[in-house]
Amino acid sequence: MHLLALILLLACALSSAASGATAASPASCIEAEKEALLLLRRGLTDYSSRLSSWSGDDCCSWKGVTCSKVTGNVERLDLRSPCVKSEIHYEWMIDPVLGYGNCTLTGWLSPSLAQLRHLRSPQNISNLCELYSLRLSFNYLMGDISSLLANPSGCFKAKLRFLDLGWNKFSGHLSDEIGSFKSLEYIDLASNSIGGPIPESLFQLSSLKYLNLMQNKLTGSIPTGLGQLSNLLVLELINNSLTGLVTEQHFANLTSLILMGISLNELVFNTSPAWIPPFQLKYLGMSGSDAGPKFPVWLRSQRKISLMDISNCSISDVIPDWFYNNFPNLEGLDLSDNQLVGQIHESFGDMMPTLRDMNFARNHLDGRIPTSMCNMIHLFALNLLNNNLSGPIPNCWRSLRGHIPSWIGVLSRLSVLNLDSNSFNGEIPKEICQLDNIRVLSLARNNLSGNIPLCFDNLTMLVNPTILTDRLTTILGFYGFGIDVNTKSSTQFYATQLRYLFSIDLSNNMLGEYIGEGLTKLSRLRNLNLSYNCLVGHIPPDVSNMGDLESLDLSVNQLSGSIPQSLSQLSFLSYLNLSFNHLSGRIPVGPQLNTFKGDSYSGNDGLCGPPLSKNCTGDGEQPNIHKQYGNDDSDGGDDKLYTLWVYAGIIPGFVIGLLGVCGSFYFKRSWRQRLFLW
Repeated sequence: MHLLALILLLACALSSAASGATAASPASCIEAEKEALLLLRRGLTDYSSRLSSWSGDDCCSWKGVTCSKVTGNVERLDLRSPCVKSEIHYEWMIDPVLGYGNCTLTGWLSPSLAQLRHLRSPQNISNLCELYSLRLSFNYLMGDISSLLANPSGCFKAKLRFLDLGWNKFSGHLSDEIGSFKSLEYIDLASNSIGGPIPESLFQLSSLKYLNLMQNKLTGSIPTGLGQLSNLLVLELINNSLTGLVTEQHFANLTSLILMGISLNELVFNTSPAWIPPFQLKYLGMSGSDAGPKFPVWLRSQRKISLMDISNCSISDVIPDWFYNNFPNLEGLDLSDNQLVGQIHESFGDMMPTLRDMNFARNHLDGRIPTSMCNMIHLFALNLLNNNLSGPIPNCWRSLRGHIPSWIGVLSRLSVLNLDSNSFNGEIPKEICQLDNIRVLSLARNNLSGNIPLCFDNLTMLVNPTILTDRLTTILGFYGFGIDVNTKSSTQFYATQLRYLFSIDLSNNMLGEYIGEGLTKLSRLRNLNLSYNCLVGHIPPDVSNMGDLESLDLSVNQLSGSIPQSLSQLSFLSYLNLSFNHLSGRIPVGPQLNTFKGDSYSGNDGLCGPPLSKNCTGDGEQPNIHKQYGNDDSDGGDDKLYTLWVYAGIIPGFVIGLLGVCGSFYFKRSWRQRLFLW
């Protein structure tokens, strides 16, 4: 029986024990319940000692256990993973999961539970009359969600207020039974495998404040009954397979709503241009919905939005003037992957001074970058990839047909800078090294020339592993804000994993000179792409300093010399491309290097040895002991000296040996007569 069955058996035992414990003293642990808890612990695998406090006589003081102050009965059992750094509560706008480690509980039903007379084996939780909070998120629980909540008893329906089974492996469909839990205020079933339609009865829960069904397999349309949940604060339906129209009726009485996440579905908004929503949102995520072709006018009424993602919403329009001056608290804005046209408002930077994440990628915006963006000192993520920006070079921000401005270093909080696929020219300004919070830098596919700044080791975030990730980077990534990164020969989108990404991409430019030491000191870097440039010189031996490197692309340059053996020390390296340079010598070996195929080294005529088919000179002969132990000199001087000493030893030995034989024949006449008749 799975861990879930164990939890249910335990809860049933606690409920049974409560009925016979009327004489128990207040706040005193009931012995039968304590034994049930201890049996639970024995059947679990507890990797991180989460249940280490489960000892002693007072089970009410154990971590995760809450008892009644009147009867001493266990009323609440909370076994969520403590490795979740923070929770998502409906009292706040957002506070996403920051990650969790190996703290999940796993295990099986202990056979010793069968010795307890009052234990039964329920198929559901309908008889848990004292249970008001069931919180088992972030474990590996499995089972059919509909059978779990089947046939609830009256007392159970009346008491349960918190249902938190998110981030498990539950499957099945949500049945209409969910609507009979009239006291529910909090439902979190996120990140399971729950399919089927959303039942109409769910929206009969008038007390519901928090509803999170994101990252499941829900299908069908959203019932219009949603609009009757006047107490609902948070609605999360992100990343399902929901379809159909979303109309004004869906929001009719949602007067309390502050967070709406419906991204990554196939929904179509059909609202009147005159519609004014009854709510004031703080977070809006509707990426992938069809909200066009005109810019959504109803957004004009939303003055409190902090994060807005309306990317890929089929909007083919100019950005209206009112939009720039409507959101004084906006921190994250994603308008990417639409067909937006026209120019960015000249006062954009003054109208949105709090903006920290700006993504206008893959649109048809033209004109120049407004100089007012110099005032956006809080900006940490800027993505203008694939637009038609042009025009004269302003004094502050150079347009995308000019130089990268030296004032870029003023944006010291900038964490993500993506200027990929534009027309920047000139050198990379050394002031870019002042971006000590930068974690993702992409200047790829421009016309940049000159050398790579030697001061890259001043990019503190990429050097110092003790610096913590920016919290808003995590929040934005969790709710769909992300960036395209060229790594491992493909373009990958990073959103929720953005907090783990440290990347520099300078590929497809005309950068020359050498690979400076500043780059090789970026010990936190995971992706480095310098391909399709004009780099010369050797690959630095101290490339091994970048111990976290997973992807290294130096292809199509003019690098020469040998491949340093230190490259084999990069134990996380899973992609390597050194093709089409002027490298020579034997390809070094190592645990990671041995996994790469010949494509990683092709186009270097001077390279030899596995995995290439070309053998190195001397393969199959007696190995040179001096080369084996690192005493080889690249000019061959030591080899010549060694050869001279070999011949100096062989020739005198041959002469002395020959004289010895001839002398023997001269003095031994009997030998001469026998062999030569002389």
